[in-house]
Amino acid sequence: MTAPGARVPLYEYALRLHRPNPDGPLREVVLPPEPDRGQRYRRDLAEVRLRGARTAAVLDQRLGRPLSPASLRLLDSALAQVPVPRHRHPAVRDLSRRHPPALLRTVGRWLVRHGTGREAVAAGLALLAETAVESDVPLILTVGLLGSPFGRLPADALERLPNAGATPALSRLAERTTGTARTHCVHALNRLADPRAHYPWWQGPHPLADPDRPADPQAVHWLRRRAADHGDFNGYFAAETLVAADVERAIADPHADSEVVDQTGRLLRATTDCAGTGATLARLDNARELLTHYADHVGRLAPTADRCRSVLALAGHLADPWGEATALDRPPGGRAALLAQLTALLREPGWPARLAELTAWPTGNLAGWSLLTARRTGLLPDGPGPRARRRR
Repeated sequence: MTAPGARVPLYEYALRLHRPNPDGPLREVVLPPEPDRGQRYRRDLAEVRLRGARTAAVLDQRLGRPLSPASLRLLDSALAQVPVPRHRHPAVRDLSRRHPPALLRTVGRWLVRHGTGREAVAAGLALLAETAVESDVPLILTVGLLGSPFGRLPADALERLPNAGATPALSRLAERTTGTARTHCVHALNRLADPRAHYPWWQGPHPLADPDRPADPQAVHWLRRRAADHGDFNGYFAAETLVAADVERAIADPHADSEVVDQTGRLLRATTDCAGTGATLARLDNARELLTHYADHVGRLAPTADRCRSVLALAGHLADPWGEATALDRPPGGRAALLAQLTALLREPGWPARLAELTAWPTGNLAGWSLLTARRTGLLPDGPGPRARRRR
């Protein structure tokens, strides 16, 4: 299915894709091309700071006049020529000081529900990010399923709701999206889990968190079990989640369930290979404790391909004599002891079969990575490098 070329609201398009698969990510999302897209985007790079002001000016002009179906359709057309920011912007926030929030909410709902272009829907989400109430959740969730074209705005709009409504909505959207759209939801849930959490790399709380907002145990519970998926974007938030959800406390519990153990493994695995996208394992003050508790727990579970991948990634990270893992050697010898524990686990009955499964993985570069990492950690003998798979 492809997006219609006619002026059909994007909300309607999202509904069409939603109905065949109501509990999973949308499939075959193909949004209609924007007019003069390349020229507009080149221009936008030079005017990035003016995006919010221009959007607010167009909205302000229309908000100062009586609303009608015809005027709202004109607003939809006018916004098609404006680069709308994909995050909350002070200029849009200032509109709530000049116009009633109910008016902003009405216009935002109309744009999200009836907007035929990305910019119009994004502008509607920007208004709802300042004024949304719980009854707006279904509307925001539906267009949020379209993913990255709207950036952080769906997550921002849901995050402003009270915890009782924000966390279920954000977790629902996170479970039904992938890539950057899902990443924005997890970032928002991190801020809800503990708005006053101390992040070593920021030397304080999250810069976007509301310190007056109460911590949300619902968000903590979800993050400890669902934050990292099997995609490639977990590194953007993994270290942040380990702090916000206080994963050390959960994994230190001798009765930690398998969901917590597996999620901890995925988060730790992501922090070993996320330089340039998120905080790495070495930036965590409690990295050694997290690794120790995880190694103790995973050794008591049955081997699976996912668990083997996490253990192998951590072993490979610790085995790198020139990597960041050297900072974890406190006290001296601690890193070597952890490495020995993990490699010994990978040699226990059942685990070599899972390792062989990884080294023969049919898609992506997982097979090559697994083979090279297993050799670096001494689990497999040296040999020729992995063969590149021919494209058919």
